[in-house]
Amino acid sequence: MRLIIKHGLAVLVTLVICGGCAVGPNYKPPAVDAPGTYRFASSEGAKSFAELPWWQVFKDPILQDLIDTTLTNNYDLKQAVARVEQARQQPVVQLYTALGGGWQAKAPAGEPPHQP
Repeated sequence: MRLIIKHGLAVLVTLVICGGCAVGPNYKPPAVDAPGTYRFASSEGAKSFAELPWWQVFKDPILQDLIDTTLTNNYDLKQAVARVEQARQQPVVQLYTALGGGWQAKAPAGEPPHQP
């Protein structure tokens, strides 16, 4: 009997909360008088400091040259991308990922497996 009362009370509370969120069919949002421009807004399309690429902030040609060279000749990144692309081309990996396969961890040797 108490279980029925608890469930009934939970349903009633849920309906009251949801009913408070309802808006009638004739609801019209109020008109808002928004200004054409905002205070402190610049009319020119200047970028903020946060929108600039970080290496251009320092305006150091040597630093910019080093960064360009690094990004161009980043062999580790190129090798990693090539390995990922190579792995994607293997039929076993394609089949495994197409079937929704995932990786499964195993317990180290000598330790019992985790029992849920």
